Amino acid sequence: MRLLARRPHTAAELSAALRRKGYAPGPIGEAVGAMIESGYIDDRRLAYNIFLSRSKRMRLGRRRLEQELRRRGVAEDDLRAAWESARDGLDEAALLEEALAALLKREGLPVDARSFERLARRLGRRGFPQSEVMRVLRPLRPEAAHLPEAGPVEEDGPARVDDDELS
Repeated sequence: MRLLARRPHTAAELSAALRRKGYAPGPIGEAVGAMIESGYIDDRRLAYNIFLSRSKRMRLGRRRLEQELRRRGVAEDDLRAAWESARDGLDEAALLEEALAALLKREGLPVDARSFERLARRLGRRGFPQSEVMRVLRPLRPEAAHLPEAGPVEEDGPARVDDDELS
């Protein structure tokens, strides 16, 4: 219980922590199962809260948050359900604009192709779809960047936007 008092944990994180402390797998499964049943652990609720809070506070996109939650052991169905619930309270396009504004305030406008590409990579690492990043950056493109009008090409083909990425 002391582990849960510090911060919310996923079932996988709690199981791993108990294994590190030397508990046997049987009792760990029972304890984690009891905590799930009693509501102390709820991976879907945790994912929902992270989608809402970290996206707004840290200006992170869906992909980055999903990656973090997968690393923490949240199942795909819980991720999807949490995103569906959270996306009504999120405007990912506005978050992208805010992240861009913060980077521009700190670093200034891109002056050449290299600084433009660095800015695009930084926004991409924050979890925003590449097509949306290029959409907001296109007006800031320095003439030296010479990017194709159709947008950048990813390794697996041309950039494309899925309906759920725009929501």
